[in-house]
Amino acid sequence: MSKISKSITPSQFKRLSKKDKRILILKDILLQIKSGILTVRAEHYLVIRNFYTNEESSAKDAIINRQIKCEGCARAALFVSTVVFKNKLNVNQLNDASFSYSEEAEATNFMREIYSEKEQSIIETIFEGKTYTCMSKEDFRKSILLRKTILSKYILYKKKNLELRKSSLDKATYLLINLCKYLIKHHGEVVI
Repeated sequence: MSKISKSITPSQFKRLSKKDKRILILKDILLQIKSGILTVRAEHYLVIRNFYTNEESSAKDAIINRQIKCEGCARAALFVSTVVFKNKLNVNQLNDASFSYSEEAEATNFMREIYSEKEQSIIETIFEGKTYTCMSKEDFRKSILLRKTILSKYILYKKKNLELRKSSLDKATYLLINLCKYLIKHHGEVVI
């Protein structure tokens, strides 16, 4: 896993400001993608792969030790990184959370202290291009404009890599990486 998540304890994470937690989580998502622990998938909340560990063991340890891999959307990436930093769930609880996203689910409450439900919905709308419950029409419109801006750069990125005969990231991965970078640039705030 990343040096970031290995070097900070849950108690240190708890003492960080909301802004610092957000930036740490966003940077960790980028490292999870780069290291292959997280595979970005549009239209999937969270899928757990290679489930070769004791269900009662720490989800953080299983992720860091690559005993499981995660696939999912922007909201799932936020969740997995938050699970790693808080280190409160076991593998079985992480697996339960992968079956469906529910506002009442205990696991998803982890993210609410980092990003509100509205902020999570905006992030997911930018990623998926769909509207979610607690969003105004104006927030949806702005989210889609930001999505289009990021994706317009993807077309140029693909064209350049094709000309250089380099492999390219898929659209979902490119979108999440650049969404994380955008949020980091804005100090973790959901600015649309």
